[in-house]
Amino acid sequence: MAQGAALRIIALPPGGDFLAACARHLLEAEPDPLKRASTRLILPNLLLAADLRAAMAARAGGPLILPRIQTMPAAIAPWLERQPHLPDSRRLYALYQALRAHRWVEEGALWDVCAELISLFDELTLHGVGLPENLEDFQARLEAAYALKAEEPLRFEARLVHTLWRADAEGTPSRAAARLLAARAWAASLDTPLYGVAEGRLGAFERQVYEVCAEQVPVTVFVPDRRLAEDALGGLFRAAWPVDGEGESLLERAAQVRPEARLSERFSLLAAQSLEQEARAVALQVRRWLGEGRRRIVLVAADRVASRRARALLERDGVLVEDETGWKLSTTRVAALIHAWLGVLGSDGYHRDVLDLLKSPFVAPALDPALKAEGLEALAALYARHNLVAGLDELAERARENPAACALVDVLLSGRNSLPRYPAPPAGWLQRLRASLGALGSQPLLEADGAGKALLEWLETRCAELGAETAPIGFGEWRIWLDRELDAAMFRPRNVDSPVIMTHLAATRLRRFDGALIIGADVDNLAAETPRPIFAHEAVRAELGLPGQAEARARLQDDLACLISMSERVMVSWQHLRAGEVILPSPAMDLLSLVHEQAFGDDLRRPVPVWAEPLPPRQPQPRPAPSLRPEQVPVRISASGLASLMACPYQYFARYVLGLGAEDEVSEALEKSDYGQMVHTILQRFHQRYPRLGDRPQAELLAALEEESQALFGPAIGRNFLEQAWAVRWLARLPAYLDWQRAREKEGWYFARAEVWITQEYRLPDGGVLSLEGRLDRVDQGPEGRLAVLDYKSQTLARLRDKVADPDDVQLAVYTLLRGAQVAQAAYVALDEPRVQAVVQDQPEDGARQQEARLINTFAALRQGAPLPAHGVACDWCEMRGLCRKDYQASTPGQHP
Repeated sequence: MAQGAALRIIALPPGGDFLAACARHLLEAEPDPLKRASTRLILPNLLLAADLRAAMAARAGGPLILPRIQTMPAAIAPWLERQPHLPDSRRLYALYQALRAHRWVEEGALWDVCAELISLFDELTLHGVGLPENLEDFQARLEAAYALKAEEPLRFEARLVHTLWRADAEGTPSRAAARLLAARAWAASLDTPLYGVAEGRLGAFERQVYEVCAEQVPVTVFVPDRRLAEDALGGLFRAAWPVDGEGESLLERAAQVRPEARLSERFSLLAAQSLEQEARAVALQVRRWLGEGRRRIVLVAADRVASRRARALLERDGVLVEDETGWKLSTTRVAALIHAWLGVLGSDGYHRDVLDLLKSPFVAPALDPALKAEGLEALAALYARHNLVAGLDELAERARENPAACALVDVLLSGRNSLPRYPAPPAGWLQRLRASLGALGSQPLLEADGAGKALLEWLETRCAELGAETAPIGFGEWRIWLDRELDAAMFRPRNVDSPVIMTHLAATRLRRFDGALIIGADVDNLAAETPRPIFAHEAVRAELGLPGQAEARARLQDDLACLISMSERVMVSWQHLRAGEVILPSPAMDLLSLVHEQAFGDDLRRPVPVWAEPLPPRQPQPRPAPSLRPEQVPVRISASGLASLMACPYQYFARYVLGLGAEDEVSEALEKSDYGQMVHTILQRFHQRYPRLGDRPQAELLAALEEESQALFGPAIGRNFLEQAWAVRWLARLPAYLDWQRAREKEGWYFARAEVWITQEYRLPDGGVLSLEGRLDRVDQGPEGRLAVLDYKSQTLARLRDKVADPDDVQLAVYTLLRGAQVAQAAYVALDEPRVQAVVQDQPEDGARQQEARLINTFAALRQGAPLPAHGVACDWCEMRGLCRKDYQASTPGQHP
C-alpha cells in the first residue's frame, strides 16, 4: 500500500511466523547478496536481530549476507548530537520558575505538574509539526500548528497547555524538536533502500520518519496486524480483544472460536492471596520450567514489588535473573545514602536518621570497623541517656567524652559544612551534594560501585546541563526535585547472563519465549500505559489532538496477544488480596478468561501451587532452668530485680545474669513512665522549697507547684505541643495534692527527704555478700522520730490496693528494709486520682522481715546451684519470651506450652 513516492507498508499476521514472513519478503526483494549488504534494516529492538537472522538463514538454506541492522534511535543519534537543543532538565526548571511565580499550582505538586506539561509539549510538537527541514521550517510549522488550534474553542486547561507549549518552543529547540530535525537530516543522507520492522502499529514519529525517507529511497516497512491473523489463536484473541471495535457481542465472538485455540494446557491465571504467595508461585514455576529444559524464560514485571520478591527467592536458590529494564536509581543503596543524608540535614540530626546513616558502609569508610562500631554504640547510648531526639551541635558537645563517637560526629559536621541549606541554583545544590559526599568519605566507594558510579555520572551530567540556571530554590524544593529525578533515572547492572530475564511488557514484542510469567496482572498494574493525569485529563488530550486511553488500550491488547502467541507456556498472576481489600485482575485478563470459559468451559484460573519447601518438624523443648556457679550469682539486687526474680527466675537470669535487658531508647513523646518521673522531680523540688506547708497561702503554694511544673513540662511541650495533655493532667491534681499534704501534716508527718539512694549489705550463710539497693521517692518524719517511706504512683487507687495486698509485691518491703527499724509506715501515694490518697501497708516491719528472710534464703540457694526455671505467668509482655522459647516448650500438667 503506497503512502508516498516509494513507501510500502506490508501488514503481516503477528505471532510466531511474523519474523519468518519478514525474512521471506526481504529476501525476495533483495536476492542479490551485494545489494542486500548495502541496504539498511531498522529493527525496534536489537534483541530481535538473532531471531531474524536465523529466519533469513533458514529461508536461504544457509549462511547469508545481512543488511546493515540498526534501531531508529541509533541511526538518528549521530545527527542528533549535531543539533543544538535545550536539555529537558533546563526546560523543566524554567517552567517551574514560571509557574511558581504565578502560584497556579500548589508547591508540593509543582514539579510533577511541570514534568507532565513538558511531556505534553513534546507530544504536541511531535503530532503537530512533523519533520521540518531546518530550524526555520520548524518555527514556521510550529506557528501554523499553533494558529490552527488557537482558532478552535478550547477549555481552560487545553488553552493553557497550548499557550505554554508555544512559549516553551521559543528559542533553542527542545530535544524532541531536535530529534525531528535530526530524523530529517538522517533521511536526507540515505542512498540505499531502507527496510523496517515495526513491533506494532506505527506511531506518529515512526510514520513521519519513514514517509520522509521514502522521498529519498525505496522504503518497505513490515507491520504486525492482528486483523490478518487467520490461525485459531488469532481468532481467540480477536474475540477477547476486538480490533477497531468489531461490532459483534462477546457471546457471538466466543461462539466463533475454533477448538484448536484452547489454551488450557499452556496458559494459567493465578489469584494469589498475598504478595509472598504470588512471589513463591512465580519462583516455583520458573524452577519447574528450568527443570523441564526451558531456556528462554521471561518475567514480565507489571508489579515491580512482587517481581523483586520473586527474583530474591530465585537468587536465594542460585537462579540468577537478568534484569533488562534495570532498577530505578532511587531503589539502590546509593540513593538510600542520599536520602538518609538529606534526611539528617533536614531534621538537624534526628537520632534515628543519624544512626541509620552512620551504619551505611559508604559513610566514614576510612575509620577502623571496630572503632566505627564502638562509636555507633556510644552514640546510641548518648541519645538514650540524654533523651536527645535531634540536634547535631548538641550531639557533638555530648560526644566529646568518647573519641570514637566524636570521630563519627566530626564526619557529619564536615559533611554539613559542605552542604549549607540556604537557597541556591540547582547546579549549586548538586555541587554541594557532591562535596558533602566527599566529606562523608563516600566518594571512593561510590566510584567503585556500579550504581554509585551511575549516580556520580548523573550528578556530573545534571550539573553541566543546569549550570546556566541562576534562579535559586530552597532546600525543600530541591529535595523534591532530586527525589523525582532519581526515581526517573535507571540503573542496569551488566554482569548477569541468565536464561531467565525480567523486563516490561512492551520489551517482549515479537520475541519468542519458552515460558512467560506476567507478575502483578491486576487492574492497577497491568493497565493501558498512559501517564497519570495531574493537569491534562483525557478530555484535554482529546481537544489537543493527542492519543488517549483507546490507543493505549489497543497497544496493551496487541502486546498481550503477541506475548501469548509467541510463548510456549504462560502463567499470569496477581495479588487477589491486598491489605484485606479484594484486587480485581486486569480487564484484559478478565476478558480473555471470560471468552475462554464461554468457548471451552474453562476460565483458565488455576489454584496457586504449594511451595514445596519442607519445614523442619517442631520438636518440643524442655523448660529452661539454668543453674549458676557461686561466682556467677549477682552480688547486687534492687527492688525491681527482686520483683523479677519472684515473678520468673528465668527472666531474672536473662536480665541480670546474662545482661540482656532492653536497652534504653530515646523517648520522642512522653510516656507514662516519663510523666511519673517528671512528677517525682516536681514534688522533690517543691518540697525542698517548702518542707512544711504550715499556714502558707494556698495561692502561693499552687503558684510554686505550677512554676516547678512549667520548668519540667515546658521543654517537652516546646518540642511537641501534644505533650500539653500531660501537663494539663498533672496541673488538675495540684489542689488535691496540697490538700492531702496539709492533712498529712496535721497527722504529724512532715517531709524529710526525697530521692534517697540507700544500700544495705547482707552476709550470706556461705560467707558471700549481697547488696540490696534502691532509691526511695520520699521519706517523712513523724511522731517520736519514726519514719514513713512513700512511693509516688500514677496508678489507680484500686490497682494500688491490690499491690499492697499481694504478698509477692516486694517494693514497699524492700524500701522498709533499706530505711531500717525506724520505719513505722510504708505507703503508695495515688497521685492520679481526683482525691490524692495514701494506700498504707499494714505492719511494714513484719513484711520487711519476711522479704529479708526470703532474699537471704533465695540467694543462698542460688549460690548452691538452685535452678532458675522459666515459670512466669505474665509472659505476653515479657521481652524474654523468645529466649525461654515458651511457645515451643513441652506441655506439662497445669502449665501452658
